[in-house]
Amino acid sequence: MELIIKETEGYAKKEPCEQKPVFTINNDMLIKCTPNGCKKIAIPTGIKTIGKDCFTGTDVEEVILPKGIERIEPCAFANCTELKKINFPETLNVIKDRVFLNCHLLTEVILPETLAELGNYAFYDTGIKKLVLPKRATLVGVSTFGSIKIETIDIPKDFTLGKSMFFICQNLRAVNFEADQVTIPEKCFYHCTSLAEIDISKALSIKDSAFIKCYSLSVSTIPAHTYAEAYAFSQTGVTDVTIEDISKISKGAFAECNSLKKLTINVADGLEAANGLSIPEELVRECRNLQTVIFTGHTENLSSIKKAAFEGTEMLTEISLPDNIRLIEKYAFYDSGIKNIHLPENLEQIGNYAFAMSNLKSITVPDKVAELGVKIFSGCYKLTEVVLPELITAIPDEAFLACHKLKTVHVSGISTVGDNAFFHCKALKVFDFSQIKKLGGMSFAETGIREAIFSNKLTKLQVSSFCDCKDLQSIDMSACNKLKAIPLYCFDGCSKLTNVKLPPNVCKFDDSCFDSVKFDRLVINAGTRVNFHAFYKVSINELEFIDDTDEFIKTVVNISAFKGTKVGRLIIPDHMYDRFKDAINQMQ
Repeated sequence: MELIIKETEGYAKKEPCEQKPVFTINNDMLIKCTPNGCKKIAIPTGIKTIGKDCFTGTDVEEVILPKGIERIEPCAFANCTELKKINFPETLNVIKDRVFLNCHLLTEVILPETLAELGNYAFYDTGIKKLVLPKRATLVGVSTFGSIKIETIDIPKDFTLGKSMFFICQNLRAVNFEADQVTIPEKCFYHCTSLAEIDISKALSIKDSAFIKCYSLSVSTIPAHTYAEAYAFSQTGVTDVTIEDISKISKGAFAECNSLKKLTINVADGLEAANGLSIPEELVRECRNLQTVIFTGHTENLSSIKKAAFEGTEMLTEISLPDNIRLIEKYAFYDSGIKNIHLPENLEQIGNYAFAMSNLKSITVPDKVAELGVKIFSGCYKLTEVVLPELITAIPDEAFLACHKLKTVHVSGISTVGDNAFFHCKALKVFDFSQIKKLGGMSFAETGIREAIFSNKLTKLQVSSFCDCKDLQSIDMSACNKLKAIPLYCFDGCSKLTNVKLPPNVCKFDDSCFDSVKFDRLVINAGTRVNFHAFYKVSINELEFIDDTDEFIKTVVNISAFKGTKVGRLIIPDHMYDRFKDAINQMQ
């Protein structure tokens, strides 16, 4: 049956269907349309607004909008997966959120110049290959044209780009701006993997992550007038980039650009910030193929390298830092390929992990540096020599952890060594302990240290300070009159340790503190506590217990303290014999 539906302007359309579509109208708003099998539907004359969810999920293929239409409300045509064609009259002002969401067969959209507002996800995940934008739209929502099939797009002079506007448009190859000055909003071209042609010289501002994952994009210059915000070009295809004004570049601008090989950083004239300028955080983090970094211009204005700026640049083997750099923040060169670096003489502070896991072979820390960051050189497997200035009095936790080839550490005033500071530095055989006051847990564990001579400045050892030092032969702590305890596992596993000189004031030997060690003479004083396995499997030529007549002062020895120990000569007061009978039997 052939039905005739009357339309605006007095013209008619013919539809082959069994029933007419049903329109629910309130004043000038179309509330609901039920197609009733009609694939092509003409909206009645007089309608100014297409209501929310009006056609949602229907199988209509073509919709004709009459002149006079002003608004299309949210989700009006959402999920109309068969929709192929729709016109947009010049009277249309507003298209709200998700109006054409998931209209996969909609391939051509020509928007009228009168259109002022485009809502969030208005055309998201449609099949649009041809798109004409309105001339002056200023209210543009999030991801309005995200995930469409467009290959080229012209941006009108007065059109305002929205956030994530072309989000994941993987067919988009070229973008043309009619305006001379533009702002590219955050994630505007996020994951547009084919985008290769765009003139960023017209951009005054490139917002956060604007081009992230645009793998085909290769820009050569970031103009001096352009502000590039956080991760603006992260994961793009750039190969050789010149930054004309580093003060306008933000965090991670080129992070994870694996094609980037050369970076030129220019410091423009007249840029004197209160605290100087900085190389931004994560600037080229994880740029695995970066080989060359050049600083030009007024480099005297650069004062710091921010967090993780060059982290993961494994092909960057050399870099010449500007002379006025005073601060290198944490992770600045973490996991980089840096082999040799001359640190500026004005450098004052180096942060945590700054050079950890790098390829450094040697390093001289400048004289103005008074403090090192935690784990600053940890995992530098090729590091052989370190020179530290007089101002540094403490080596922080894990500073040289697992620096297997470290042989020489030049120090002059080190009083404190942190936890795991030299752990597993197998090549380290010599260290100046004369100024040491405190040693941290496992500070020299598994090192190649052969001898340690301490002055009376030593007040404290920590758990496993020299644990498993297989080459350690001699420990002299006889002058350490303030040392009260030998802590847990302190010299455990030091199988070559044969010369041990202890201070007379030690009143506690903790669990397994001298496991498998050899003593010529060992004296246990009155009031001393000897804990479980303190001298387990130890060899002692002469062992003497000294007891005080004062009944309040007792020598307390764990029954298993000397288990497996070999004693050449035992000296013990008669009145203590019964108490230590079991221990004596085990020692014989």
